[in-house]
Amino acid sequence: MSLQNVFTTGILTRQDAVHMMAGIFILVSLALYYWVSEWFLIVPAFVGANLFQYGLSGFCPAATIFGMLGLPDANDQINSDKSHNSVPKKTIIPSEENKTSLEVV
Repeated sequence: MSLQNVFTTGILTRQDAVHMMAGIFILVSLALYYWVSEWFLIVPAFVGANLFQYGLSGFCPAATIFGMLGLPDANDQINSDKSHNSVPKKTIIPSEENKTSLEVV
């Protein structure tokens, strides 16, 4: 799910929360680097390393914590959306007897 879906559906997933938290950590630490100390560059390096290992292993401590707080997983949301859309829709086809009338199948 993308951040746009958070605004349209009102549902914040674990993955959205992890991306938002990573962005906030990086922006705040870069501001602290600029105004306070160069040692604050350690924070975005740690965030980047954690995102990289999450991409390799699929394990993210922050996503686990957000799950304990009750945020849904994006994969669960996608699977539930697919199950709701699986209802067959009615199609309208012309009747064989009378080509001018329509029949709902």
